[in-house]
Amino acid sequence: MEQAAIQTVCDVLGGSFSPTETEAVLAATVPLRVPAGSTLVREGAQGSGLYFLLSGHVEIVKERRDGAGQRLAVVDATSLLGELSLVTDGPHTASARALTDCELRVLGRSHFRRRLAADDLVAYKLLGAMAEVLARRLIRINETVLQLSSGAVAGGRVEELDRLREKLFKDWAF
Repeated sequence: MEQAAIQTVCDVLGGSFSPTETEAVLAATVPLRVPAGSTLVREGAQGSGLYFLLSGHVEIVKERRDGAGQRLAVVDATSLLGELSLVTDGPHTASARALTDCELRVLGRSHFRRRLAADDLVAYKLLGAMAEVLARRLIRINETVLQLSSGAVAGGRVEELDRLREKLFKDWAF
């Protein structure tokens, strides 16, 4: 197995995996090269797996009620994409478009679920790595909502953001 790819996937996973475990994850993935401007995943489409973004930059876009796309974030390598679709049966919640040429590895949902069903430690560690990514994203969302609802936005939008903040904390009980 290519040592550079193993190290990059290890970096994506946050270093909690041994080289042997990282190699096992990498062996279960399929390489994917995506040219700039291409759509990796489309909002509403059935999720297929977890994407390890090894190089490049990806724009995450959510469709607004009026049909226009709203940029949520730019994800830079090295990172994970599609983690929600790996653990749920739901469709992709946003679209991802390559801003630059990207190199990825894709772990299929069916392979991951088989490993999880077999009580494979690597699958559980992968869940932990995904939870860490989701937690970091949630922290950024919390900070943004707090900043916006503290009066940084003029007009009636503050009240709307306050309702959103309350709903987030009510629905996401700890």
